[in-house]
Amino acid sequence: PTRQDAENNTNEITDATAYLATFGTNVYAKVINSGNCSSIAEIEVRRLEANTINQPVISFCDSQYQGAGVETLDLTSVQAQILQQVPNATFIYYTTEADADANVNPISNPTSYAYTLGSTVYVRVVDPAGCSSIKSIDFELRELEVSLGDVFSICDGNVPLRATTNIQGEALTYKWFFNGNEVADATTDVYNVTVPGTYSVEVTSASGCAGTSEIVIAEGVGATISEVIINETTVTVVATSDAMPLQYSLDGTNWQDSN
Repeated sequence: PTRQDAENNTNEITDATAYLATFGTNVYAKVINSGNCSSIAEIEVRRLEANTINQPVISFCDSQYQGAGVETLDLTSVQAQILQQVPNATFIYYTTEADADANVNPISNPTSYAYTLGSTVYVRVVDPAGCSSIKSIDFELRELEVSLGDVFSICDGNVPLRATTNIQGEALTYKWFFNGNEVADATTDVYNVTVPGTYSVEVTSASGCAGTSEIVIAEGVGATISEVIINETTVTVVATSDAMPLQYSLDGTNWQDSN
């Protein structure tokens, strides 16, 4: 353990693979070649600090196709987040903090883990130097919110009904229903309403989130035009009805809110 020991060939460390070292001390190794020439190398024992990492996040939707409160998730999806902070790290996942601390009972299949809502999963992050950090994974349950806007009435014409969602930057698929029956070939975010009835839409995201919205469109009542104001470049129609707000059209096909 000392240079003098190395020079005198005394007090040799018997098990160099499991030596109990004290941080801040030095250990000496005597290197002897085939010609019996020797040199002494000094080894400094330093303590490396564990890496500081942000809490990783997994966002997911409550799938309607699995058991209540259980979702199959890919835990390794957090690795891209952590590798930005700890390059070339390796990862091990655990169901309890005690297992993570003791490095026992790792999750055997982290790419297809049956996660129970409300439970906690821990990840051990090991850097190339062998230092470990343990962090719990934050699970965020997302919901796909769908809206068909405000209720309105229709007499005749063609009024676009648009489905809006709270999800951005992800591919969405649409199914439209009229009075409970699926409408063939209605697969975009807009459906043109021509008759009163109950309309609903089912929206599914590429990541498996699903949401629905329904609206009842009543048969409209007539409007009374009280005045038509004509200026040099504009025509303004003043109308009232028991069903407000009104929409206006010049050709009976293209409708607008402005009068």
